[in-house]
This record gives sequence, structure tokens and C-alpha cells, in this order.
Amino acid sequence: MAANDTNSIRKLLTTCCEIETLAGEFYRALARLHKHEPDAAALWLKTASEEDNHKLQFDLCQRLSVMIVSGAVLDQEKADRALQLLRGAIAKLETSAPTVPSALRFAINMETMMMEFHMEHAIVFTSKDYSKMFRAMMDQDCGHIQTLKDFLSRYEAGC
Repeated sequence: MAANDTNSIRKLLTTCCEIETLAGEFYRALARLHKHEPDAAALWLKTASEEDNHKLQFDLCQRLSVMIVSGAVLDQEKADRALQLLRGAIAKLETSAPTVPSALRFAINMETMMMEFHMEHAIVFTSKDYSKMFRAMMDQDCGHIQTLKDFLSRYEAGC
């Protein structure tokens, strides 16, 4: 059930912050695993930085939530499952290192699934102005799924 009271909304926003933090950690782990491939490592670090920016946006939204958030579309249970998926993915990296193409395919699938966790899909704002403000921040770095797909195409063409 979607959150509509202040405590539930704050809990959901906290979970979204954790999701973005773990996504950044996931990409930094891939950068370490693929350090022998500088272009791939650079892509992983760039994507990690974008996830860090998403986390900061959720932090800001959480701090202002009493004034700017009226509800949530996203279900807490779904957010908790996403959190577990990311924890599992990070744990798996510790035991087996995926190839660059395999990691890219996983990242593309994960990012596609995580689109609903982006601010504009997860939160109901009290005004369109707040919604526009957060959408503008997200739009600055929202193209990373296409960037991952493009890199995969170039990588496979070059192999």
C-alpha cells in the first residue's frame, strides 16, 4: 500500500535513499572489478555518481517532506524488495565477478526496473512547482540507461 501519512512517507523516502546508496555501491564495486578495462570502470564510476546525486535528491525531499510531499505512489514493500535485490547483487559480486557485457546487461535490467523509484514516479508533491523542480534535477542525469545500452553495443562491436 502506498504511503500517505508523514511517518510512512519518511520511511519510504529513507528506503529510497538506501536504494540509491546501494546502487552507487554496486557500480563502484563493478568499477573495482573492471579496473583493467578503463572505459568500463569510468562508466561504472559515472553511473555511481549519478546514483549518489539521486540519493541527495531524496535526502532533500525527505528533509522538506512535511512541506512538499502529500503522498507516495510507490509501495513500501516493493521498495524493500528492491533494497534486498541490490544487497543480493552486491553480495554476489563478492563471490563471482561478472564479465563487462554480463554486468552491463544486469545493470540495464536493474535500472529499467528501478525507474519507478525515481522521484517523479514515487512521490506525490503538494504542488506542480515542486514536482517540476525535482524532475529538472532528475533529468540532468536520467539518461544512464541509454548510456549503458550504448556502451554495451560499442563494447560488443569492438570484441
